[in-house]
Amino acid sequence: MKHYEAQKIRGFKKITGVCIAALMAFPLLPVPTMKAGAANAFQNSSFIETEQPELSEETKKLISLYQKTPTEENYLKLRDMVIENYNAVLDRKEAKLAELKAETAGKPGGEEKVAEMEEIVQEMYLTYWDRINSSMLRFTDSRLLKWKTSHAAGYEYIPVMGAGESIYVKYAPVTNQEYAAFVKAAGAQAPSNWTNGQYPEGEDNYPVNFVSYADAEAYCAWLTEQDGVNAYRLPSESEWELAAGHMPKDADFNCGVNDGRTPVVQYEGVTRGAHGAVDFWGNVWEWTSTVRNNHNGIITLGVKGGSWRSDRTECRTEHRREGRNAAEGYEDVGFRVIQVLNGKEPEQSIELAALDAPVVSTASAGSDSIALSWQPVDGAVEYQLFEYFEDTGLFKMLDAVKKTAVTIHGLEPGSTHSYIVQPISYVGTADNVSPENSVKITCGSAAAASSMEKINISGLNCLLYAPKTASENMPLIVYLHGTAGKGDNLDKLLDSEGFVQWLADGTLGDIPAYVLIPQLPSDEKDWLTKKTEVVSAIQETVETYQIDSGNISLTGFSMGGAGVWNIAASYPALFRCIAPCSGGVRASKAALSALSDMKIWTFVGTEDTVVSPQTAIHFMELLTRRNSQAVITEFDGAAHTDVPRLAYLSDEIDLIHWLVGE
Repeated sequence: MKHYEAQKIRGFKKITGVCIAALMAFPLLPVPTMKAGAANAFQNSSFIETEQPELSEETKKLISLYQKTPTEENYLKLRDMVIENYNAVLDRKEAKLAELKAETAGKPGGEEKVAEMEEIVQEMYLTYWDRINSSMLRFTDSRLLKWKTSHAAGYEYIPVMGAGESIYVKYAPVTNQEYAAFVKAAGAQAPSNWTNGQYPEGEDNYPVNFVSYADAEAYCAWLTEQDGVNAYRLPSESEWELAAGHMPKDADFNCGVNDGRTPVVQYEGVTRGAHGAVDFWGNVWEWTSTVRNNHNGIITLGVKGGSWRSDRTECRTEHRREGRNAAEGYEDVGFRVIQVLNGKEPEQSIELAALDAPVVSTASAGSDSIALSWQPVDGAVEYQLFEYFEDTGLFKMLDAVKKTAVTIHGLEPGSTHSYIVQPISYVGTADNVSPENSVKITCGSAAAASSMEKINISGLNCLLYAPKTASENMPLIVYLHGTAGKGDNLDKLLDSEGFVQWLADGTLGDIPAYVLIPQLPSDEKDWLTKKTEVVSAIQETVETYQIDSGNISLTGFSMGGAGVWNIAASYPALFRCIAPCSGGVRASKAALSALSDMKIWTFVGTEDTVVSPQTAIHFMELLTRRNSQAVITEFDGAAHTDVPRLAYLSDEIDLIHWLVGE
């Protein structure tokens, strides 16, 4: 395994296989509607968004190149430049942090300044891939090079780069004055905090509140009717996030300071969104059309941006946990409008995915080493590793890896560490980099895993696990791996198979049995072509290690699960029991007859889209009519790759001891 130094490592591996179709080039930028009498507020402003610097000429050239020729090669060149630019900003922040530490050491107020800058740097690391992914969506929008962010205050609607050529967002949330025009013209009900249909005096430019989602939709429908050309609606969560961009840690807005709302343009001279719109963060939460929950007729929709009384962390663009009942109005919720140019929705909507957080297993791999492993997360292309330090509350980015297991070496013997694994995709990450999602482990806290020997037996490369308490007449478990384990290098099994990783790193404990794990050569289709060699390897292992020939069990996952069914049906007298996981099986008379007396426990996930669970379910319906020892466990809602963790690691199921015969 790779040795990871306890330091931040950037310049990640280049990611390939990008879906270019989802990032198609767009036609030329239409001319948005100018606000009457508006000035270019940012034209001569001293505002500098230090975490979103102006695009370099080289970046603009790569953007233009991609827009003219949207190939994967050009996409990756642009993406590398985005990462390089962002790393440069991080380097400047790190340098500033180092300067502050040196300049303020021992001086009054120095610790507070250092802590503030440390917090900014931390935020930039924790949202690293969210920023890269969102930037790429924006940078592949053909309107980007034609739009001047400094001119945004002169327009009523601002382009939402990356959401589609026809999508624009209102410069600021809808105000009391704007909503009052709708109430008067449409005869709509006024918000509950108004008196006699009038909003409080002096609050013309405050964001309207106490409006339900239905109220906001009605306002949009009225706007659409008034316009006659363009359509208006509420934004989705992803559209809102693209319009806002990342919230800089040093941004200034109405949060945790004021006692209530402020005018929507209160902070327009100091804080703005990705392309110039304002008041995304703080003041009031904003309705989106994204459904958080739909239960018993109550629809909970996502709201974004936080309010005047929110914690600052809740105002983050990436915060996706807040939801409100769509049928109610709230004091701290308003809304912002999306304009769909000419009423034509994009052919393909862009969603910034919120990936699931993995369940991480830990084990001490020695006095100075820790092993981490986890099941693959659907949609993830890499996994970012963080270490969390309880004494300082800080995180360190360690690396980004494609595999689902790592061993971290060179640690102080007896030291305790906390780690987080964050899935990454091209357009999303898991929002799980927080202390409560960390896993803690101490070096040497558990005995190192028993030995795993690499052997070649009966023409097959195999791993053989030997328990510490090995003696004569011990049980043997045979494990057949899935497609990802095929190859000519046994280390591949340690990188691709959860069962093998958990056995090697001690997660499964000291199993009182030998475990034989053959590897299917890369040029073979499946286990059926090598079942004779597998049986020969089992028999030779039994003879060599004086194993109890009456206590051999067979288990496996996916392709290996299918191999379990086939080999057991072909050699039923060889096995005491079998446990196929997510393995397909054909309900032939020969297989039903051969397995009619065997102890069987099979596992499937009801949401498995790789191997249909119905084949095993149907087979077991027929088999249980003649075999009372055959049992099936269906994991409700489990996907294909969820099954091994649920089967092998569950204390309630205790499959390992069932295989051993205890």
